[in-house]
Amino acid sequence: MNYETTCPRCSSELISDLESGSSVCGCGYTNNQALTRVFEKRDRQMIKVYTVVGLMVMGLYMHFMSWGSYATQIPGLKISQMLGMASPKTYQTIVDACIQQNKWSCVESTYLSWYKSTGDAETIASLAHFRTQLKDLQGAVRAYQSYYKIGGKNPAVAIQYGLALEKTNDLDNALKYFSLAISQSDPAKLPAQATGEIVQILIKQQKPAEAREAIVAFWASAENAKGYFNTEYDAITKVLGPMKSHVAKN
Repeated sequence: MNYETTCPRCSSELISDLESGSSVCGCGYTNNQALTRVFEKRDRQMIKVYTVVGLMVMGLYMHFMSWGSYATQIPGLKISQMLGMASPKTYQTIVDACIQQNKWSCVESTYLSWYKSTGDAETIASLAHFRTQLKDLQGAVRAYQSYYKIGGKNPAVAIQYGLALEKTNDLDNALKYFSLAISQSDPAKLPAQATGEIVQILIKQQKPAEAREAIVAFWASAENAKGYFNTEYDAITKVLGPMKSHVAKN
């Protein structure tokens, strides 16, 4: 270590204490290197503290910017998900947070994690519907295929699958799943949407006779069904002529 030997103030010889590292002069000048080292160490520690605090503040800011109104909830929700302790409500909240912040891959991974945790096929149907909303029709079709492979039986999902297939112009398979939706429907509820889609596809395929038969079958399913699809039936009948026998309309 270098020690001063001459006073920088008056050029007199300094009296130095090698043990403490300090030097003094009769003019009053003092050079305490030990104290200087203490101050330098303190300054270095403070720089480290300020750096860590700054990084924490920046990380917190980025977290709030990334998750918005869900910023305070998401850490606990993610921890419960990683520990396998998440409830369906927890998973749905994570999905909602991801959607709000446009984190599409987060939505997908959460639905998949949800299914692995619960085995609920409806989570895969939700994934398929989400992909449809993103106009990822091929991805949606793959998810719907997975839904039926794992035993899904929801008629509402069959309709959504049929709509996705129709958008990809796979009309034959769309008809198949609209028909499946009808067969799985609650007998107390009219399968009007599925029937309407079938009629429209058959007309598009230039199969008006089959479209009319679908309407008549729908009318025969319940007394209150006869008020539906009269416009389509009349338009087809103008082309094909009257049926030999059909359910009377209102």
